[in-house]
Amino acid sequence: MSHTGRCHCGDVTFVADAEPVMSGQCHCLDCQRASGVGHVNAVGFPRDAVKINGKTASYQSIADSGATVTRAFCPRCGGRLFGASTNMPDMLTVMAGALDDPSIYKPMMAVYTKRRHAWDTVPEGAPSFEAMPPPQQ
Repeated sequence: MSHTGRCHCGDVTFVADAEPVMSGQCHCLDCQRASGVGHVNAVGFPRDAVKINGKTASYQSIADSGATVTRAFCPRCGGRLFGASTNMPDMLTVMAGALDDPSIYKPMMAVYTKRRHAWDTVPEGAPSFEAMPPPQQ
């Protein structure tokens, strides 16, 4: 099944020709600042399954794990689109709101909940971690 999406203005579109391998919320301060809200909702796909049409701009920062995190967005409208981490080189995360059908977003976890604001919520039943959990083998 293909999953499609785009930025707000439509200059950047994408197709993910795979099912999601993960999805969740991140409440870290970097994600809060990058999104302008209390957390981001992201869906992870195998990197080689996502085809991007259009030019993105990006910003890199260093996570507390030491990994380099890249956040990609549309340079025209600023729509946040993708995320990548050197700790997970085979995965590309897509912001759930950028999907044409965001109903595929089913949060499997919430991370960095130690940074969660009292007014923000974690999906009922989703495991929550105060920081980033160790990678699954």
